[in-house]
Amino acid sequence: MPLDDLIPGTQPPRRRPPRHEIVAYWLVSFIAALSMFVLTFISIRFATISNMFSYTPFLVLPLAGGWCAGMMSFRFRSLKNANWSLPFWSLLQLAGLLLIFAQEGILCLIMSAPLGYLEMVIAFKIGQKAGGIDPSAPTGPQLSMIPVLFVAGVAGMRLTPTTAEAEESTTLVINTTPEKIWPLLFNLDNVPNPEFVPFRAGVAHPTRTESDGMQIGDARRCVLSTGTMEEVISVSDKNRRLRFNVTKTPVAMTEYNPFHKIETIHGADYFWVQWGEFRLEPLPSGRTKLTGTSRYSFRLYPASYWKLWADSMVEQTHLLVMHEIKRRAESSQ
Repeated sequence: MPLDDLIPGTQPPRRRPPRHEIVAYWLVSFIAALSMFVLTFISIRFATISNMFSYTPFLVLPLAGGWCAGMMSFRFRSLKNANWSLPFWSLLQLAGLLLIFAQEGILCLIMSAPLGYLEMVIAFKIGQKAGGIDPSAPTGPQLSMIPVLFVAGVAGMRLTPTTAEAEESTTLVINTTPEKIWPLLFNLDNVPNPEFVPFRAGVAHPTRTESDGMQIGDARRCVLSTGTMEEVISVSDKNRRLRFNVTKTPVAMTEYNPFHKIETIHGADYFWVQWGEFRLEPLPSGRTKLTGTSRYSFRLYPASYWKLWADSMVEQTHLLVMHEIKRRAESSQ
């Protein structure tokens, strides 16, 4: 780097991009957003009819938008940071279109934004290398790739992601004996309102638990903010281990849309809990190590990305219940 570049006042003034390049920048960002929106809208409508939620929303759409923008990027070659800013504005416009016209909520869009942005930047660079490097190239060849992307989108809608499974465990030390904790694993009313932001924004979280008994085969219910999770006790080793199989999982979240009421497709039948378990391990000085474990399944793509979100939500669910158990067990001494 030349030394003059580090001295204030010695850099040449930045050239203001021509007006036609600025107009082209926003036009291309809108075209990219519109192409993603059309594919999204078709995907959502298709999923409503055939009960499938596919690869299209989280894989094909960002790649389609980034590709289209990259193929036409020669129109604003002199604009600074276009490689990073154009995908951002395209995704922001897409989010607005989805909120207004499609069955999507703010929370899901926020959760999927990092993945969509990364994919769109990558596709933008590939599209730029493939067709946007020649300023004299006509627009037609670039736009002719859009039908190919639509075919890829339709193919993605025909494929349902395979079911992924994961297990999350959380441990908490409680300053009392297992005997004081055991009854609270079956009945715990009035769980306090959570501080965790996603819970307050609509992600399902426990409000109370109740049981018909404490033996194997007895029914147990975890009442969530979105409905009741029905369970059957499968292991009941007093003061040591409680395990229950989940027979019904309510919707994973209540989505908020500022324009109209929605019921998202991926809220039901795309995340469910298989079983849950509590283990109590006595520690010296009358303390107890409480470990909560949940085994869950989900059908969202890519699984490795959505597992990060799911693990975080499950862990916070454990902590919400376990901290309340800790507070009540220690206060009852």
